[in-house]
Amino acid sequence: MRRFSDVNVEFGHIYLNENYSPEHYRSISLAKDFTFDNRGLNISKSVLIDNYNAKEPVLSTSKYIKEIKEAFQEPDFVLYEDKVLPFADELLGQLKSGKLKRQYATYIAKYNHYPCSLLVASWNAARLGYIRVNEKDFLVANKSIEEFSARVILSILPTRFGSVEKRALDIIKEAEWYDEQLEGRVNHIFF
Repeated sequence: MRRFSDVNVEFGHIYLNENYSPEHYRSISLAKDFTFDNRGLNISKSVLIDNYNAKEPVLSTSKYIKEIKEAFQEPDFVLYEDKVLPFADELLGQLKSGKLKRQYATYIAKYNHYPCSLLVASWNAARLGYIRVNEKDFLVANKSIEEFSARVILSILPTRFGSVEKRALDIIKEAEWYDEQLEGRVNHIFF
């Protein structure tokens, strides 16, 4: 039997072409508050670093993880976004809507690029345990890989990501495994 965490908290999302900023510190601070307020739960702390959409990297990943550790604690899981591409392919195969599958397949073929909404939906599906992850995909895995998946997920993000997160939830609603109870398991704190 798989050991799920109670909550997988995503925080500190950053692009490789960004430097650590007050926005990232705010996300880390909110994650710290959440974990303190819910310290009786098994919480997995996850950071997604976007190396897929970033041009001309400036971020030192090791320094960023060190900043997080100093401000809060070391994340349990860190993943580069390009590792989510196979998750997206798997999620496409799990969609009920042939029309939606074709739309995304056409987009990917035309632009040779995966859209953010599909990547976010795939990331969230993996965090919920509907897409299997492999420890070798992670830059950091400080907990058992089974604990990456959780009963509930929480993404702590700037408000500018709200529309992409909503579209990602719409994609998840088209998955074969989706049911109404799942919607309450996908949560956000926007700031």
